[in-house]
Order: sequence, then structure tokens, then C-alpha cells
Amino acid sequence: MVQATEMREARQEQVRDGSRDFDFLNGRHRVHNVRFAGRLEQSERWETFEALSITTPLPRGTGCIDQLVADGRSGYTGTTLHLYDPRMRRWSLYRMDSASGLLQSPLQGAFHDGTGVFEGRDELGGQPVRVRLTWSHIGSTSARCEQAYSRDSGASWESCWIMQYMRLEERQPQASREQGLVLATEFMFSDPPANQGKRP
Repeated sequence: MVQATEMREARQEQVRDGSRDFDFLNGRHRVHNVRFAGRLEQSERWETFEALSITTPLPRGTGCIDQLVADGRSGYTGTTLHLYDPRMRRWSLYRMDSASGLLQSPLQGAFHDGTGVFEGRDELGGQPVRVRLTWSHIGSTSARCEQAYSRDSGASWESCWIMQYMRLEERQPQASREQGLVLATEFMFSDPPANQGKRP
């Protein structure tokens, strides 16, 4: 009886639609960051800073795009594009920041029991490493995100960045910056006009 219940729950988890797993991130959040600054300096120095996160859903439930703008950090921004694959029922997270301007290799994974784990490849000090992003403690007004590195193919992990999200009240009207982001994403993912490519 117990085994049958476990098998039924496993089948339900396999067919679960996860396309709205990141809905909690939509909108504006204040983010308290604790980051290991010495990972490239061979030191034990940690830094803390505040940031604003603005997340906009993409049309048709395909995912969302998140912009992180740090306070007082010379224009530092980070952008993450979250895309959901309904066939594989898997998320791919594509990240870039203003420090490098490069699109990093995607982190892939899914949510189980309210926790999302996403893993991929990265480089640290010229050496290949595994990187893991874990979303947890998700509520209506807060969430926690932790980034960790592994130098031994996932046998052990070293935490290097913890982000605590706190939802901000929406302002009316929304900032023009957010409106521009919405318009841009709608343009990117909207269907082309029916007469596109035809002569008037």
C-alpha cells in the first residue's frame, strides 16, 4: 500500500506543470546580498550590499526575466533569463552581468517540494567548476537564493553568495524602466504580424 502511494506521487510529480514555479519572483524586491568577495583573491573576505530586483513575466508562460541593480556599485547589474521547457519540464537559467557582459552557460533544474535546484558549469580562477543555485524559503513576501561552487564535480559544495529577497509594494504608475522592459519582452516573444513581409 505504501509502495503504491509512493509510485502514484512520483507519477504526479513527473507530470506536474512547473511553468509558474518562478511566479513568486515577479514584481519588485529588495535584495540583501552576502557574497564571498575573496573567491578570486585567495582571501576570506565577504561583502554585503543591497540591491533592487525587478522581474517581469514573459508572454504565454514561457518564463521571466530578472534584473538585479546593486546600490552604490558603479552601475553593476545582473540579468537572468528564466526559460521553461514544457516537454522536459525543466528550467534553464541564462545569466549575465555588467562586469563581463558575457552570457554564461545555463543552469538547469526544477522545483521539488518548494525548493528549486539548478546546476551548470562555470569557471573560477581559470579552472572549471560546477555551480549550483538553490531557491528556498519561498513565501508570499520573501525568498532565499544561494549560489555555491564545487571544485570536485559535485562531491562537495562551497557557498559563495546568499541573497535574501523581500517584496516591495508596487508603485502606481510603474516606473518607465519597467514599462520599457515589458514592451521589449512582448516584442521579442509576440507573433509576427499577419502581413509581415508583404507589400502594402
